[in-house]
Amino acid sequence: MKKLTMRELSEKLIGVDDLRLCNGKWIARRTYFYRTLPLRDWVEDLRKQLSQEGLEMKYIDSGMVDKKFVGGAPPRKSSHLWVRFRLA
Repeated sequence: MKKLTMRELSEKLIGVDDLRLCNGKWIARRTYFYRTLPLRDWVEDLRKQLSQEGLEMKYIDSGMVDKKFVGGAPPRKSSHLWVRFRLA
């Protein structure tokens, strides 16, 4: 497995607005105003992107958060899709 810093990984992942590492688990978030991409499609796209970097994604869980729109709010306080995973 390649060793990437969080910055390197977040720059390589297209469609990820926020990436966090907590206790060995990664959380990726993608914000939306109008949700057009199904969650399962985004999870698969994320898996493919990681695979292209030589990383294996071990899926833990995922979900969707709907929030009232607030201009300039960070991804965690906006409507977003999220996926929690480990890298193997």
